[in-house]
Amino acid sequence: MKSFYYRKLQENLGLIVWSLVMAIFCVLISYPGIFYSDSYARVETADKIRGAISLLLAGQRDAIEIRSWITVIPSCMMAVCKMITGNIASYTFLQAFAFFVISFLFIKRIGNSCKVLQYILFAINPLFYNEAIYYEAGVGCVVGMVMMVLILLSEETEKTKLDRVIEILLLIAASFVTFGYRANAFTILPVLLVYIFMKNQKMVKKVWTTVAIMVGFVLVLATPKVLNIDTMSSSMAGFVWEILTTIDNMEAEKKEEYIDYLDEFGKEGITERAVEANLEIIVSGFLEYSDLNIYALSQEGGAELALEKYIEFFMREPGALIETKWNNAMRTLGITNALSYFEYEYNCAERMGAYGFNDSIERLQFYRQYYAMINTIGNYILHPWIVFFVSIVLVVIEWLRDALNKKVYVFLLLLSVFYYVAYLLNTQSFELRYFYPVLYILWLMDLAIIVDILCKSIDKFKYKIMRKL
Repeated sequence: MKSFYYRKLQENLGLIVWSLVMAIFCVLISYPGIFYSDSYARVETADKIRGAISLLLAGQRDAIEIRSWITVIPSCMMAVCKMITGNIASYTFLQAFAFFVISFLFIKRIGNSCKVLQYILFAINPLFYNEAIYYEAGVGCVVGMVMMVLILLSEETEKTKLDRVIEILLLIAASFVTFGYRANAFTILPVLLVYIFMKNQKMVKKVWTTVAIMVGFVLVLATPKVLNIDTMSSSMAGFVWEILTTIDNMEAEKKEEYIDYLDEFGKEGITERAVEANLEIIVSGFLEYSDLNIYALSQEGGAELALEKYIEFFMREPGALIETKWNNAMRTLGITNALSYFEYEYNCAERMGAYGFNDSIERLQFYRQYYAMINTIGNYILHPWIVFFVSIVLVVIEWLRDALNKKVYVFLLLLSVFYYVAYLLNTQSFELRYFYPVLYILWLMDLAIIVDILCKSIDKFKYKIMRKL
């Protein structure tokens, strides 16, 4: 019996070739890809990791000195690509190719009708092919998360022992990429685990599938330690930001009670300067323009102190803090304000020249297509609550229609909700790129449902006409 994955490779060879063509085209026209401010930090960290690997192999681990406030795994991937090819654009190609392959396979799995039409609508949408070459962690998270979904939804029959081994390795890799690219994606774990235990009847399958996902998660935590990288506590910035925003919104007399509340993170007056620098629309205000920065929060015991201060503040001012969190949640859902999307930059800080940036008319047009698409449908995609509402309605319709993939759609909807819950619990920014993994999954799911309804309606109409004739 042939391997399950070998057969799938043969069946989907056309989609793989088409993905290869699209990846080559997008990389060539956008060379070396689209950067934003954090992208430079990721590439620079990748260069440091290349040196760290050399020191590690030479047994000089203690000589490694790397500090990173952003997720390390994307930089590790970039480092490997640069070590093999010497060119950062090889990472752009790898990301784009993986994104396109996973996307076509995802469409094929969740679609019920007219799948070729869905492929075409995906391939001509700038919000997909432009994102494929974007140096942003959400793209990698999408690849890992959908890869896990495809493995969990795969057929259980006709799999060899080798297939089981391959499946375990793929799950570990998918988990590693998902949680390594977006640390707060851990909130999808309950949905994954419930689905695993509900779908599989054999306990052994439940156990090894769960273990594989958790191994990938643990590897994400272990990688920085192995490479001796100091991962700064950026996750605590959101909690500190909520405290500062709450203090900032207090009456003058009440504000005086807390004007030194966070001074333990540094010298006297650090809280007051942070409040003055604070911006209610983004976390980076106090981090960039006050002494209470990511380095202060990442000092020894900093994360523990931040969490302690947050809990203490909640006990003292529950009403005020809940109001701040509520306002942030409404903004995160796009209810009070639309999400911003200005992080997708053409020549960020005018530093792209160092990476072989080619300022051509073709590249400019490619870039502008992204914004043209957002400006066309921004009232929909920049308001997450609308996306969720539409998807819920469509899933209910599919359930009432008793559609083939109705349970799959519920799984995808729950996965998306739980993913975005992380941003409601600890909001740090209100940007489209944080919502993108959810937008991607729900948009393709909605497309599959709408196309199926339309195609079957057309088929019924044709049948009625033929009967009359």
